[in-house]
Amino acid sequence: MKLFYCFIFILLNLYCYCQNWQSLAGGVGNWGPVTMYADTNYLYVAGRFGTVDGMYIKGIGRWDGIKWDSLGAGVDGLDTGHQAPIGVITTMVDFNNELYVGGSFQSMGNISARGVGRWNGQTWDTMAVQPGGAGVLSVIDSELYLGGAFDTIAGIAANSIVKWTGNSWQSLGFPNLYPFPFIGVYSSIGSICKYNGKIYVAGHFYSSPIDTVGSILCFDGSIWTTVGNGIIGQNGGIDDMVVYQGELYVGGYFFKSDGNASDNIQKWNGSIWSDVGGGTGIGNGAIYELVVWHDKLYAMGVLETAGGVPADRIAVWDGIKWCGLGSSFSNIISTGAVFHDSLFVGGGFMTIDGDTMNYISKWTGGDFADTCSTIDVSENEIADQFYFFPNPANSSITLTYPYNSSRIQIIDVLGREFKTIILSAATTSQIDISDLPSGIYFLRLFTDHVNLTRRMIKE
Repeated sequence: MKLFYCFIFILLNLYCYCQNWQSLAGGVGNWGPVTMYADTNYLYVAGRFGTVDGMYIKGIGRWDGIKWDSLGAGVDGLDTGHQAPIGVITTMVDFNNELYVGGSFQSMGNISARGVGRWNGQTWDTMAVQPGGAGVLSVIDSELYLGGAFDTIAGIAANSIVKWTGNSWQSLGFPNLYPFPFIGVYSSIGSICKYNGKIYVAGHFYSSPIDTVGSILCFDGSIWTTVGNGIIGQNGGIDDMVVYQGELYVGGYFFKSDGNASDNIQKWNGSIWSDVGGGTGIGNGAIYELVVWHDKLYAMGVLETAGGVPADRIAVWDGIKWCGLGSSFSNIISTGAVFHDSLFVGGGFMTIDGDTMNYISKWTGGDFADTCSTIDVSENEIADQFYFFPNPANSSITLTYPYNSSRIQIIDVLGREFKTIILSAATTSQIDISDLPSGIYFLRLFTDHVNLTRRMIKE
């Protein structure tokens, strides 16, 4: 009998080891998460749910790595007639050491808070001037930006994006555009970030079928300008943006056949759009979330393939190739976040690889059968010839590169260009970096065939 129990114990341990995804206690009830946000203490999860791990938690809960807890009375707490909230949080961000949430709700906890509320760790509060609605919140250079689909905010005329001054909302003069294909409805902004010293906003908007606005514009503090040809195609749009290896990546729903650089994901280097390994296919390939973790880019959404290889709902890009995680989700991934150096995903899935997760899960890795796209032999050869030393470096680096290289750019993690060096016909150069501040940088090499990126640490 003891031998039997020992055998069962070994089997259980082998099963736990082989499992690549881990549930978060009882998971989220009713509906899956819409958005997630992590700080050093908690993973915050929001959606149109009424229970979490079997507890009555309305619309927003927090996970400390072991257990779930509520945030007061949650979303639409003043509405006691419904267990699940009528409204929903669509965005969360830390601002002035408080958690700001935005969405379509009318109250947070037991106070009126139309569109934006803030949590100080103990109680909910509202803003001095309630905006009435929010699609996305973003903090850039210690300033709070709000984007969405509106033409006024708190009585102030403003199209789609505003900035909080500390006392009022300020319009940024965004043009009056339309979300396609719904002519006459306000343009919708769903992502805001900073790249190369400019504010980039993206979503679903355009001004005519033949212009170059295409769901993305950038703002230098004075004027709005187009970003290349934008996203081409009236039915396309952008759902998320992130800076990765010194370039701006956008994910959403758009096709290369319409004239875009790739399917559903492409990258901008400040001058041109370029392909990302063939994208995620023209069928079920939409991307809802982009997350950078361990120097890799994770794309999540409806996708089934990436770079032509299987990648169910989630794919990993390392700057050169796509890989899948070998998992099977019962439904889409709508949101993701990194908490305590682990990747968490949430969405419409009840199960992963047949195991019950209840809409939210933590990636544990381990032994899994991944699938990766192939790299052209010439690209491999070029990549092998591009290296430098020392790293970390202090005053200079010695760079080795292939014969067909033209120049190299040094860019910081926000995509700001610090210098461009025109390379000689020789295949080795010494580059002075003594004038660079300490930090992490990316070296972007331009060749005749492919652009390559390496990470450098300046001491």
